[in-house]
Amino acid sequence: MHDYRVCLANGVINKDTGSVVCPIDAQCRLTDEIKNFQEQDVKYADKTIIKYLKETKRLVHQSVLKHSYPFCWKIDTLLIYRAIPSWFFVNDDGYKIVCVGSIEALKQLSGVSVDDIHRKIVDEITLPSRLGKDLLLRVSEVFECWFESGSKLYALVQYPFDGHRTFIDIFPADFIAEGIDQTRGCKLWRKNVKKGKTNILIQEIFENNGTVALRCFVLPWYNAIRLLIQSCDQLKTHKKVYFIYDDKLLYLSMSSNTNIMDTWIVSYRQTLLDFVKQEMDDKIFFSSIAN
Repeated sequence: MHDYRVCLANGVINKDTGSVVCPIDAQCRLTDEIKNFQEQDVKYADKTIIKYLKETKRLVHQSVLKHSYPFCWKIDTLLIYRAIPSWFFVNDDGYKIVCVGSIEALKQLSGVSVDDIHRKIVDEITLPSRLGKDLLLRVSEVFECWFESGSKLYALVQYPFDGHRTFIDIFPADFIAEGIDQTRGCKLWRKNVKKGKTNILIQEIFENNGTVALRCFVLPWYNAIRLLIQSCDQLKTHKKVYFIYDDKLLYLSMSSNTNIMDTWIVSYRQTLLDFVKQEMDDKIFFSSIAN
């Protein structure tokens, strides 16, 4: 990736003319374009390349630099960035390219009505070329799954098919927060994923912290949810009413409620909401979460 970027910046290659320059195949082995080193793994060819440069007296400098490197913790493998061409539908000669933006657009372009856009369905669909020659086929490349995650904001309001006004009002976001384990990497998480699991075994907590500490930690949540479920069941059994949370109904009922405990609970809840809102507005996240 950096090689490609540097070559572009210095005019060694031109992305607007010719095919993409990338002498690495899908298995990350050097191609025949790199004479004397073809079929060698790109990450492990360094020694032979350095040896060749020494023998031909072209080596300017050699050193070892310690730095972070992209790594797949799930299968314990180094990651390689490759410069590759990409598209959606393309005809046989590679000249005509069409990006299909929706199921409705696919139906209009192909004449085929579909409600499932998995590959086993859309791979069989062809599009007639407006140039009057060849058919357009879906190419084999697929989107990386994180593209869908990045589209969540748009999908939330059905944009661009609907919700234009809502989307304009909320985009761009005023603030985006993500767990520090996602942005910087959590050592424990990486180790767990590397071993094929993403959770901490409860037995490890017992051994390191003891059962009493864990019991005390989860007890408030257990008691709270148990009380809520029991109260909802009683309401449904004795009064034939299903519990549905509604702020308006809550405050309406409180206007004539003389139970001091109910009044205190609602008051404490409102105090908490006001506090959390103020802390979030001031970007004091640890305090708002802790309380």
